[in-house]
Amino acid sequence: KGGLLNGWNIYICEGVAGNKAPKQEELLLIIKAAGGNILKYPDINSLGKEDQAKSIVLTSTPATSEQKKDPKVSRLARFGKGYFTTSWLFDCIINQQLKGN
Repeated sequence: KGGLLNGWNIYICEGVAGNKAPKQEELLLIIKAAGGNILKYPDINSLGKEDQAKSIVLTSTPATSEQKKDPKVSRLARFGKGYFTTSWLFDCIINQQLKGN
């Protein structure tokens, strides 16, 4: 199993799917096809440090203050790769390269 997002946990913030982004089901399929692991909200606290470090928080384009204010998600972004937009995700997939924020 491989792909651009292989080994990465992707958390999709509330309000991303369908908001200048594909529907939820399509977004999940795109991430899974790229090898990403979909992270659900209840599972955030159960991640170890290594898994947190390999996590990406996906926001709308642009990110909303609502998406960034949840303490659990904020902590994941801080200890992981950070906050990234759906535009960033699609650019990375098209170019087959994870780029900085």
